[in-house]
Amino acid sequence: MVLRKSRGMALAVVLMALMVMTAITFSVADGSVQCLNLSLADHASEQARYVSEAGVNDAYNQLLASPSWNAGFTDKSLPGGHGSYTVTVVNNVGRYATVTASDGTQVPPNSIYVTSVGTAD
Repeated sequence: MVLRKSRGMALAVVLMALMVMTAITFSVADGSVQCLNLSLADHASEQARYVSEAGVNDAYNQLLASPSWNAGFTDKSLPGGHGSYTVTVVNNVGRYATVTASDGTQVPPNSIYVTSVGTAD
């Protein structure tokens, strides 16, 4: 009779240990998925920053070619279609008064204010 109770107790202990190990496994897996999602979001953010910098460089080259340029770009695609950028330019060169950009920034005389927003695929 004592032997039967031991077998039943061993089964209960094994099942409890299995439940604990299963809970730990799911917890670790959930943490791994969250880390992966954060990593992917960080990667996308970094790509968007690089695309935005490409927009600033494009605007810089346009300003070198034409110092009075202020047209900017709207959703200009990168070669290969891996992102796009929108650039706004407030060109206050050759003027004597401060102007206000659309975001409220004060642009002093003889200054150029460039903003670029990049979107990565």
